[in-house]
Amino acid sequence: MKSYQIYYVIILFQLVFLTLELNQTLNSNDVIKIKANNNETTRLDFSSKNGKFYVNIIALENNALLKIIEVNPPPKNDLSSPEALKQIEFEKGNECHISFTVDKNTMVEITTATLKGDDVNTTDPYFYQKIEYNIDTQIDVINNNFVIFLENQNVSEKFNMKFKFNASNSINGVTATLGFLYLPNNDSHYISLGKNYKRENISKLEEHTFTQDEDEFKVNNTYYKNPSTDTNKKQFAFIFSLDTNGSRVVGTYSFAINSEIINIFLIVSIVIALVFAVITFFLIRRKQSSESTSIEGDSLLKDSDKGENEGKDENEGKEEKDEKEEKKENEEKEEKEEKEEKVINDDNGEEERKKIEAAEN
Repeated sequence: MKSYQIYYVIILFQLVFLTLELNQTLNSNDVIKIKANNNETTRLDFSSKNGKFYVNIIALENNALLKIIEVNPPPKNDLSSPEALKQIEFEKGNECHISFTVDKNTMVEITTATLKGDDVNTTDPYFYQKIEYNIDTQIDVINNNFVIFLENQNVSEKFNMKFKFNASNSINGVTATLGFLYLPNNDSHYISLGKNYKRENISKLEEHTFTQDEDEFKVNNTYYKNPSTDTNKKQFAFIFSLDTNGSRVVGTYSFAINSEIINIFLIVSIVIALVFAVITFFLIRRKQSSESTSIEGDSLLKDSDKGENEGKDENEGKEEKDEKEEKKENEEKEEKEEKEEKVINDDNGEEERKKIEAAEN
């Protein structure tokens, strides 16, 4: 073969390679990851006959860009500029396909979701209800699936979740896929069922099978202080997805989240309460001991006063007795002196009488 012929063969091979298409057929609600090579065209085929069809295409390699080659039917939004993320919405009843290329070898994540289009539709088993993040609050849900968009991956190390379902709609045997993951943005229309993310190992989601109407369990946050390396997926979220095979919705149910912060707060509160209880106990014991000592002191004081009073009474009685005896002695002495004086007076009177009689004679 001549050299120019070899040259033409090489050019022909390159042209064939550049126009090669990798075809992918997607289900109405699915998540897949494929390898896309530079300048290689990838075609996605799907049907939106059951409702509005939402397609999310994202290049996972840092700085990789997607370029849309063809979309049929034409979308409402402009997709001409190369971007890392492409989101396309198709109306109900269309057979759809998308062709795209990438500017560098990269893994591409493709998410599809078919919805009836009503943001508050309670009969759509694929719809995600947006829930505000609240702690220690009972929240009512009307859909099989809900999503909580969070500020960052350090919101909590784990969620302690408590669910309560309506007994009239049996939850027994239904499996939920739930947990933390990163999404391209906070548009809930482009979120697929949780089991699809788990199948593709897109996130470390957990499964929980319900066997009773009321259940409580913990869900670990595997990204706590460990952020994702997917640079093009920056929206952190928590999803809960019940798998009923698209056949039914379970009806209204409620859940509450008690984060570890609350649990720690409760533990600290209990410890503080116990400390105060112990302090109060010892203060009461100390007061009782003080009162007991005071009572004993008063008793001893009364006994002492009683002894002193008794001693005083004895002394006063003795003094009174001495005074009486002294008074009696004085009276007896005075009486004796009076008698002696009387005797003397009588003797003197007798002598005077004798003198008078002698004078008369």
